[in-house]
Parts: sequence; C-alpha cells; structure tokens
Amino acid sequence: MTSPPPFVGAYPPDGSFWVPSTEAAKYPWRYGDLVTTPADAKSYGAVDSKERPWRALMLTHPSCELGVKGAPNGVQAVRVYWLREVSQRQRTQVILGFAEVNGHTQVTRANQVYLAPVPGHASLGERMYADLRQTVRIPAEVLLAAGRVSAASHDARLAVLRRDVSFR
Repeated sequence: MTSPPPFVGAYPPDGSFWVPSTEAAKYPWRYGDLVTTPADAKSYGAVDSKERPWRALMLTHPSCELGVKGAPNGVQAVRVYWLREVSQRQRTQVILGFAEVNGHTQVTRANQVYLAPVPGHASLGERMYADLRQTVRIPAEVLLAAGRVSAASHDARLAVLRRDVSFR
C-alpha cells in the first residue's frame, strides 16, 4: 500500500479541529469557519428542497480574513450536513478522504469536507461534512449578524483548503 500525500483526508483530531470557544474572539472570520445559517436563508438560496434552512454554513470565499478584501458578490459559503445522513461506507470515505484502489491511493469524496463536532454546541455537537458543490453567496453583514458557530483551527483550515484543491 502506498502512503497518502500529506493532508489528503488527513484532518486534525476532532478535539483540535476547532479553536476553543474561549479563544475564538481572537481569530478573524476566515475560510473554513462554521457559521449560523441566516434567518432569511431562503433569500440567499440556503434552503433544502422543502425550503428548510441549511443546518449551518462553512465559509469558502474569500480565503483570507473576512472584510480584508472586498467580496463584491458576497461571501461564498457551502452547505453543512450531518455525517450520519450518509452510509457507513461513505462516512469512512469522507473522514479519510482517500481509498486504496488496485494498490493505488486515490482521492474519494473530493467534494465533501469532514467537519468535527463543535464541542458543547447544542445542535452541531456531532460529526458533519460540508458539500463543496452546494454554494451560496451571502452579504458579509448578514453572516456577521447571524453569527459564527466556531473558528477552524490552523490545521483544520489547511486540511479544508487541501480538499478544496482536490475538488477543483
């Protein structure tokens, strides 16, 4: 078996995926952060086929600190799902991000980014994934008003960026 390339599916341990809530205010909003879906989600297309708001959003653009560079069409975010909503085989592929096929390592589920549970959060305290194919653009001020759920750690941000590069 060949070794996987660095960070392909190599997410940090769940306990170090998110910045501790006591320290989050020290970190600017950035790529990979988990944010609350705005109350007027339908206005931005952040609703499912039954018009229910998405569980949460993960920021994907801009890749730098929010507000440093102008985002003329709003901030890009992607939909967040419970990991339990997919089969056990798919869960493993999302968490690992790669599989051995015929003696070679290949990327699997490139569009799906593993997200650890948010410690102490009432509704996002279980394993999740973000789908890079399901995007919305929402004005920064709307997201700021909705609130950040959790700031991604440096290692989590690198892993998410790596998945995004594999997907694109």
